[in-house]
Amino acid sequence: MLLENTITTTKSVSTTITIGNYELSDYSDIAQVIIAIFNIILACYIFYYQIRQGRATETKDQEISQKSINLQWFKDLIIQPNYSYFISFIDNLKSVRSLITSSNLSDTEIIEINNHIKLQASHFRVNFNDSILKISPELYRKIKMEVEDLVTNLTTSFSDENHDFTDPQKFEKEILEPIHYCKNNIIALIFSYTGERV
Repeated sequence: MLLENTITTTKSVSTTITIGNYELSDYSDIAQVIIAIFNIILACYIFYYQIRQGRATETKDQEISQKSINLQWFKDLIIQPNYSYFISFIDNLKSVRSLITSSNLSDTEIIEINNHIKLQASHFRVNFNDSILKISPELYRKIKMEVEDLVTNLTTSFSDENHDFTDPQKFEKEILEPIHYCKNNIIALIFSYTGERV
């Protein structure tokens, strides 16, 4: 019986603190409501942010995919079929050596050599560079400037009477090096093309 009395005599004690007309439990209820509202706002923000981030990622993936397709078409339709014109342009410029007959070129020989260089540049523009114009006007312009600079450099070198192009080292320095430099720059420009129409 003693055991029964102890069990029945145990009571739950609750204390409430009153501030003004409100009890502390009222404040905790209000705080829980405010926390719940902030949680809902935060959940909505995270949901909206995730949707927006997903759309941005999807758009970026589509842009990358389109650029990849553009690059493949650029390679298949422009570069591969016209690459032989690029190589023949470089080789034909190097073949100018066969037009050099003496250490002192006559005015007629200089004009013939300069016309040969300009003709090769013209063929290159028509057969190779013009095909790039509608794809990327910026790339077209950069390649055109490279070729124009090369033509100016070569024709100026040949017009200078102080050069003896029968000397292999002089020919290498004044003619072949600028040709190789131009070739490498054009390759770098084509390689750096990203597939964007600019």
